[in-house]
Amino acid sequence: MLEFFTAISVGCAKCNIPKSKRALLEKLQKLGVLESTQTKDMIKLKDEFLIGIVDTTLSKSHSFLTPLHPQYKQDCILKSIPRNVFRGDIILAKKERIKQGKIKGIMRYKSIARFLCVLEAKESFDICVLLQHKGTIYAFSLQNGQRFTPKASQKSLRTLPPHCVIKIDLRSLEIHKVLGVLDDPNIDKQIVLEQHAIDQDFTPQSLLLAQSYGTRVLKSHYPHRRDYTHLAFCVIDPKGAKDHDDAIYYDIASQTLYVAIADVSEYVSKNSTLDTQARARGFSVYFPDSVVPMLPFALSSELCSLQKNRLRLALVWEISLKNGQMQHHTLYEGIIKAKECIDYESLDSALTQKKLPQSLKWLYAYVSEVKKLRANRLKVGYDLHSPNPNIHIDSMGKVTHIDLEHTSLAHHIIEESMLLANIAAAQMLHAHTPNGLYRIHQPPKESKIFQLLDALQDLGAPIMRAKLKDQFDAIQHWAKQKSERFAQIIDTLIIRSFSKACYSATPSEHFGLGFALYTHFTSPIRRYGDLCVHRILKCLLHDAKGLEYLIANMESIAQELNLKQKNISYLEHDFSNLKSVRYVLDLLAQNPNKPIVCEAILLDDSIENDGFAKCLALDLIPNAYILLQSCGEFEKFAIFHVRITGADLIAREIYGTITKAKSTTKKRENV
Repeated sequence: MLEFFTAISVGCAKCNIPKSKRALLEKLQKLGVLESTQTKDMIKLKDEFLIGIVDTTLSKSHSFLTPLHPQYKQDCILKSIPRNVFRGDIILAKKERIKQGKIKGIMRYKSIARFLCVLEAKESFDICVLLQHKGTIYAFSLQNGQRFTPKASQKSLRTLPPHCVIKIDLRSLEIHKVLGVLDDPNIDKQIVLEQHAIDQDFTPQSLLLAQSYGTRVLKSHYPHRRDYTHLAFCVIDPKGAKDHDDAIYYDIASQTLYVAIADVSEYVSKNSTLDTQARARGFSVYFPDSVVPMLPFALSSELCSLQKNRLRLALVWEISLKNGQMQHHTLYEGIIKAKECIDYESLDSALTQKKLPQSLKWLYAYVSEVKKLRANRLKVGYDLHSPNPNIHIDSMGKVTHIDLEHTSLAHHIIEESMLLANIAAAQMLHAHTPNGLYRIHQPPKESKIFQLLDALQDLGAPIMRAKLKDQFDAIQHWAKQKSERFAQIIDTLIIRSFSKACYSATPSEHFGLGFALYTHFTSPIRRYGDLCVHRILKCLLHDAKGLEYLIANMESIAQELNLKQKNISYLEHDFSNLKSVRYVLDLLAQNPNKPIVCEAILLDDSIENDGFAKCLALDLIPNAYILLQSCGEFEKFAIFHVRITGADLIAREIYGTITKAKSTTKKRENV
């Protein structure tokens, strides 16, 4: 269905519209929102209208519309939405612009979308907890606190355990599923998966197909592939990783980097049952102790995973390097056998102590090349770090502690290698196909940059008249002189001012990385977009037979992936939030008389969150939001210490009060 609405938004030929969609086409024509293009058979949505998907997860006070036209990279605030329209519904809206007020004498406008009608109503569910209020049991949404009266008798509801968590149909209010009780920390994973409609089960047909390939790769079956089994490929991944997409090897004599990526496309062809399942998921979803894979484990953790001393099929980039620059690159279908599989921490330790095994001695020379690659890249791209929280849980699902991810030399080795492979893939796509799948990143809006520089000046950052890259480089240098953690805070603020990277069927720059062309190629086990790129590039290696079939509807696939990636981002945030709240409640229960204090930065000084100001924790529960009843004289981005006073698991909120200033901000002046 998304393909039809995306096609109508962009423009398509009437003859290409399937019979099953003719009724919808007639509805749009009667509404008068379509127009013919220069070619009579071509129709498209008029410019003043939008078709998009309703999103209610960003804010408790606003609904948003995610437009399906590829040119829209950000959501619009949705106005006039009826109560019977829910998240995921596809609607028609009219574009409007409203005044925001003047900034530096220039009137600024905000784009909004005003609801017109529903084009397709989706199944809509919410995850609720059953609570008694004035003698009656209601269902309270864990997403926004909304209260529902389930279509069930009070007698039957009272047979369920206290704080029972249910999945409720928002249209009928019938109970769809009972998940467990909120007091059990092991329920958190199930809550977020159900809340964001992530299917954990594969169809029997897809499981049988995945298992039918067996567990072994035989060279004799692939005579056309290059034999790379003599090369000492190394897999470098986080500790405990089960799916290994990539392996690298560097030949010192020829200065050639070999990047081998699991050839998932050999087993997952377009529109097969495995492909249908993978496309529906879009991405693998990772938790601290498990994964919900995009592909069945028989492929994701076995046959496609580049395991040590196992023959595996791969697409291999041979990349010639010189002084930290990519000279030329060639792609081959190959067979590899990884000689080592090592985690980041172990590799960093081995490099520091100069105790690499004999098969990895080539890494000493490659490290020198990595440093040059990184230095050259950062001349045009940004080096921003906003580390994600690492949540450590025990077997009971309880949080033991939360810390932040840290990048190291081992991370840089893989990062620079994968970036090269992704650039090479994008260049090959662009050279041979009019349509592909790219990863793009638009420059930030000028208004957001002004706002950010104004705030950073309040923190004492050096503000000068210079190119944006030079300006941020100077700010980062200033921040790093104070402390590494302060530099990460500044990086987070900068990242928040940037647009979000997204998928696109047409090429464009990647602003953050500083690349003219970029795509995702290196993780086909866990990202559907990479799998699509693999198929196209393999097709080009075989004289482009079937290329039109592979690149068809790529605009729709790009939009689907953007929607799914956003959904998973919400899921990860919700899971992290649940665990942070539980952790705070445990700390308060264990130490009722001991103050629990953390460092935080003020994000919102307008007190518009139900009477609370919002700050972001920097330690103890890093990246968790804390609501403050008062922020005193502090302004946005002030850093201070907060004493945590309580938490609400149902509302998923943490509360605190300012106890001590870490730094103060002066009254703002225009930059």
